Amino acid sequence: MTAYEMISLLEASGIQVPDDVSIISFNNHSLSEHSRPALTSVDIHIFQLGYEATGCLIDQIKNPATPVKRIIIPADLIIRDSCTPFCRE
Repeated sequence: MTAYEMISLLEASGIQVPDDVSIISFNNHSLSEHSRPALTSVDIHIFQLGYEATGCLIDQIKNPATPVKRIIIPADLIIRDSCTPFCRE
């Protein structure tokens, strides 16, 4: 939500996204692709994180001696219109 507000505040100040500054958000909110400009975002796959965390919690409740698990859920960068390439040709 902070990224959406930043875009509004920057544009109200005459700073254009992405021409003058790029904005990248975190968590790939469902509104990201519908904002103007569409918001570049890091997708941490929140549903999968919750699913895995719940499974670990259930395992711990069933068997408190269960060793702690380390599970890595890869993140993805979803490039949209709020970000321009670092080097323009």
